[in-house]
Amino acid sequence: MNSTTLDSMAFDNFEVADTDYLAVVEGEGFVSAVAEGFVGACTGATAAYRPAKWLWNIPAVGPYLALGTEAIGIVSGAYAGARSGWGDGGFW
Repeated sequence: MNSTTLDSMAFDNFEVADTDYLAVVEGEGFVSAVAEGFVGACTGATAAYRPAKWLWNIPAVGPYLALGTEAIGIVSGAYAGARSGWGDGGFW
């Protein structure tokens, strides 16, 4: 066989590695889920800060409500980020 034949055979079953394909291959999995979960938790804590700051001023129960608001923000942000980072949805 000459080099022209080998070159043409190499590209018979060739798939184009476009942006979507590379994003699916490189952007999913455990590490991405952990990283996006961490970023989601930070985002949730930041989003819950203003309501929690206001709730803190309520007498007697305010600090508990504020801490609960922060906890919900952190957990929901971490879950949403980790679910987004995992990619295929099979784990969740």
